[in-house]
Amino acid sequence: MAYKGIIPPMATILREPTMPEIVSRFLLFTLFHSLLAMETVKKLLRSNRPAGTRFYRPVYTILAAGSMVWLLAALPDTRILYALSGNPRVILLATQGCALLLLCTCAAQSGLGQFLGISQLLTGKECAPRFTRDGCYGKVRHPQYTLAVVLLLATPTMTVNHLIFTSLSAAYFILGSFLEESRLRELFGDDYRRYQQDVPMFVPNPPQKQERFS
Repeated sequence: MAYKGIIPPMATILREPTMPEIVSRFLLFTLFHSLLAMETVKKLLRSNRPAGTRFYRPVYTILAAGSMVWLLAALPDTRILYALSGNPRVILLATQGCALLLLCTCAAQSGLGQFLGISQLLTGKECAPRFTRDGCYGKVRHPQYTLAVVLLLATPTMTVNHLIFTSLSAAYFILGSFLEESRLRELFGDDYRRYQQDVPMFVPNPPQKQERFS
């Protein structure tokens, strides 16, 4: 039994890609995404184009989304590994809903308009980098990646292609986090290094039990 899952309809028009093709698309996606996010590339585009500051981030967001669709189109229809029903399905759907809500909360905390490029498009000015360590970012340093993986894993219907996509995404999140943190250390120096020591990267610390005194 086949299940499309997260696969766009366009995937059924073409022949089924091979695994090397899927991996190649993923590598090209990560290279493209990481290259455009590099400070050197940002400065080059902004210096050579007067409108670079206004349009860089919105164009980056559109291209990143488009390349993600291109990557998803390579994933073939595959068999179902499991399909839960009843209470387990309800629990997983609720988990996905909570993860999505928290993702929106974290995005709003870090500046959703700035992230999507709306602020830059409207003002024509580059927003100063923000360093926050409270709220979502007081629990883990990369809450958006942690929540994205939870959102993907909590599907009540797991297919081979969904599992492949989730695994590749998790690998990209880990690699991207190390690259991003290298840039943040350059921007914020010792403040960010102390933040790295105090707050875990992806998995929150377990709550500490309070000692009771009689």
